[in-house]
Amino acid sequence: MTTGFRHGKFQIGGIMKSIIKYGALIAVVLALSFCATTPEEEPVVEEEPVVEEPAVEEEPVVEEPVVEEEPVVEEEPVVEEEPVVEEEPVEEVIPPVTDAELAKAERAIQRAKDHYAEKYAPELFQEANKEYKSARTKRDSDPETARAHIKRSIELARKAQDASTSALKDAYLRSFASYQEKLGNLEADKYYPERTQMLYDDFKELQDSIADLDVEEARAEADALLAQIIEFHDTLDENLRWNRILQRDTEMYMDDAESVEAFYWAPEYLQEAVILFAQGLEALRMYELDKSIDYLSEAKGLALKAVRTAPQRKAEYKTNSLMREIEEDIEAAEDLTIMTEDGRLIGPEAEAEPDQQSFLLTDGNIGVLGDFSEYTLLDQAKELWRKGVEEKEKGNLEKADEYFEEAGKLLHEYRGMAIGETKPVTIYKDYTLWHISDVEYGSPFLWPIVWLYNRELIKNPDFILPGWEILIPLDLP
Repeated sequence: MTTGFRHGKFQIGGIMKSIIKYGALIAVVLALSFCATTPEEEPVVEEEPVVEEPAVEEEPVVEEPVVEEEPVVEEEPVVEEEPVVEEEPVEEVIPPVTDAELAKAERAIQRAKDHYAEKYAPELFQEANKEYKSARTKRDSDPETARAHIKRSIELARKAQDASTSALKDAYLRSFASYQEKLGNLEADKYYPERTQMLYDDFKELQDSIADLDVEEARAEADALLAQIIEFHDTLDENLRWNRILQRDTEMYMDDAESVEAFYWAPEYLQEAVILFAQGLEALRMYELDKSIDYLSEAKGLALKAVRTAPQRKAEYKTNSLMREIEEDIEAAEDLTIMTEDGRLIGPEAEAEPDQQSFLLTDGNIGVLGDFSEYTLLDQAKELWRKGVEEKEKGNLEKADEYFEEAGKLLHEYRGMAIGETKPVTIYKDYTLWHISDVEYGSPFLWPIVWLYNRELIKNPDFILPGWEILIPLDLP
């Protein structure tokens, strides 16, 4: 008996045969069961004795074999086909392109733009925009063609996005590698080892996650790390450059300080600058860049201070010396007796006395002032010295020096008019100043010199008395 599948369909004939066969067997079993069953006994009725007849043996029932009937295959009813009526062709109406369809292309283009496709995949990005514009143009007049443009625009935008993402990843990797090389050239790991190592570790971690660069968070992380590396490199480079400038400037100022004799006029500043400069160089050799900059900055300031202080102190010393020198010359000149160009003698005791004529030095020349007290070159020198002191106290050393030097010139001129040694002469009978001048100077016309020099005694040059003791000035100017 076969009950399996054949070619994927049930074998109907085999099933029917099995049903008939099992049905016959069940019928036989039921018949035998019925024959063997004893009927219920009815109540005993006395009957007449029955003469038992000999039992007749029943003939055995011979069971005839069941003949399997051939299954009847039911035929499917034949359905009569209806006649096909040819319909007239109906023109298909294509719906217009919706805003939602266009928005798909817009979003694809925007995603590409967000991935910098304009920069890293410009041709694909421009083609995607071009297809999108064509779709918008034909959305009403030719919807089918417009949809084709939309599809093409989306495909190009995705390609632009993928190309841009790949190029962007490569750009980040190149940037990181470039700055890593630059930091190596600056020996960043020696100047700032901890900071450098931290940035290198962050970069290694980013390399593992940079495959997800199209995620905005990963891009932001990459940008932030790159900004830190760039800032660190630029700061280190600027500090090294500034260190070189400080070395150059400090050396230059120390040379200038030497040229203005700062070792003599400002030794405390110059010596300290030299010490700090040496410490700055040593710190740099030990890769202590910040400490080196501090040392060199201070050394530069002290060297510059020495350069400025030395000339100032030297100038102050010069001004003070000149001031004291002129002051001493004035004091010495006050004890001199001089003879003016007109032959008048002016002595220490006569300076304060009024006279009908006084003189003032104006622009280097003698000018007659008239009826004022005597104003000699010494007076002018004193006035110039006073002005020089005022300018010195104001800090105008150059102006003070000008006043002191001009006072010195006047004193020199004043000393040139001083009378040298004197010779005592006793007046005898018939002596006249005319006679004395002729004898002593070889010219009677110099008698006013004798008179002016002795005018404290000789009030009237025409009246002298025998026995007077006068002084004859020698070494006339």
